[in-house]
Amino acid sequence: MRFVSVRLGEHNTATDLDCTDEEDTKNRWCADPPQNIAAEEIILHPEYRRDDRSQHNDIALIRLERPARETNFVTPVCLPGTGFSPSEPGRNMTIVGFGHTGRRSHSGVKQKARVPVWDGRRCQDKWTSIKLHEGQLCAGGDYNIDSCTGDSGGPMMVQRLYWTLEGVVSFGNRCGLEDWPGVYTRVSSYMDWIRATIRS
Repeated sequence: MRFVSVRLGEHNTATDLDCTDEEDTKNRWCADPPQNIAAEEIILHPEYRRDDRSQHNDIALIRLERPARETNFVTPVCLPGTGFSPSEPGRNMTIVGFGHTGRRSHSGVKQKARVPVWDGRRCQDKWTSIKLHEGQLCAGGDYNIDSCTGDSGGPMMVQRLYWTLEGVVSFGNRCGLEDWPGVYTRVSSYMDWIRATIRS
């Protein structure tokens, strides 16, 4: 399978137009049509190794052939700036995606969940078969609330003054297991590489 494009602003893959359910058309609203934009280039982190069980440096950038059009349904998320402090254990992060929902099928409707950040040592104590490093963080552990297969590469966001991309979905132990956190790539650890790689 070859990655060729991104689709921005999608909510329900089963419908061409995504609208609220109200029968009264005065109270009904619809999202703008999704934007399909070809990928000019996919840039993997130079130290990422697909066969690394610990999935260190599991991050990539996608350069689009043209800029996305900003709408009420397609907006940028902020990247961690200089002096960004990682969220403390217990703070809830927001994750979104179209991955598996526990019924062995991908969701056609975008899902959203809130997952708490774990302390790094506590997470390493759970993940004894791999070695986590500072470029990773753990979150989740509540029964049936998790990112899952098909969500990898999706955002983990925190709302401070602005929505900020704190992590990227990396991997987990199945999905939604009680007391088992998922592992995410910590975006703030890669900001030097991101700045050096992007161009206007």
